[in-house]
Amino acid sequence: MAEEKRTVGSRFGEYKGEFQKITWPTKKELVKQTITVMITCVIIAIIIFGMDFSLNWLLTQFIDLLGVGW
Repeated sequence: MAEEKRTVGSRFGEYKGEFQKITWPTKKELVKQTITVMITCVIIAIIIFGMDFSLNWLLTQFIDLLGVGW
């Protein structure tokens, strides 16, 4: 089914109406959420680094055990 043709002005009127429904966070909420995201990113980075370091160490030990040199 074809959508009925609307003018550019009516579309922008709809967009404006939708933008008025948005509830923007306060500065305090925004700062709190930003800090939470940053802390979460640091924690995930530490976990990934730890896993990478551990798996690299285990693989190196396994290769040394087999006596296969690079």
